[in-house]
Amino acid sequence: MTACTCMTFSTEGIPIHERTERWAAILRDMLRIDSKFEPLTEAEKFEQSLVTWALGDVLLVSCEGSAFHASWQANRSNMALASINLDGHCICRYGSHPEVLLEARSIYPFPLADGGTVLYPKPTRRIAIAFPRTQLAESFPDWEQHAGCVLPADGGAAGMLLDMALSLLRNAGELGSSCRRAAGQMLLNLLGAALGSAEEEESAEASRLRAYHRQRIRQFILEHLADSRLSVLRIAQAVGLSPRYLHSLFTGEPPRPLQTVPVLP
Repeated sequence: MTACTCMTFSTEGIPIHERTERWAAILRDMLRIDSKFEPLTEAEKFEQSLVTWALGDVLLVSCEGSAFHASWQANRSNMALASINLDGHCICRYGSHPEVLLEARSIYPFPLADGGTVLYPKPTRRIAIAFPRTQLAESFPDWEQHAGCVLPADGGAAGMLLDMALSLLRNAGELGSSCRRAAGQMLLNLLGAALGSAEEEESAEASRLRAYHRQRIRQFILEHLADSRLSVLRIAQAVGLSPRYLHSLFTGEPPRPLQTVPVLP
């Protein structure tokens, strides 16, 4: 990672045929990955610029430029990235995770070691927060289990993260080194809080879904208790779930409704 407090770079003035390689070299120096960049059409010029602030071990990067496609292979980088769109949209994928649509004012955190792709179909402005992947794990040990999810920055911790990143880009030059280091840690704390909130929302949604399925199963059992053919297998087929999942839905809930079923598969 670069030790410079502030770094700027632009492809302006660089011969067109050298721009993608020079841009890849800049990112190789910052993130320790070998990436490939391509403009979307041969006729389109590849134009990019960035400003990078070092906030201790955290890098805060502001980028803007033309449409492009980028890819990188699995590697040994210890860095992770939280990509934030300011306008426009992009399509991201890392590792074996599915592609996601990253719209304006949304955040996409992921480790770089697993490889990935990104497509910006139109010119965009964006922010990236780069950090050692283990540094976020200190405050949120299982953050990588939630990496690759999209965090809308329209409020809560994710919104605060975006607001703070924008403020730091305007004011980082006025801060001393200790303040910049503390600011970098604050960015990671907010990112961890945003991921934690997403985890809670996923858990709440899963609980609502389980409650919905339990209600359907109870209703089916009540309506068919007099049926001698009633079995867990028949219930599962009727509600579109597996017998094993049916049992798991009622684990720890005495009396278990499935115990009233006379015939078990």
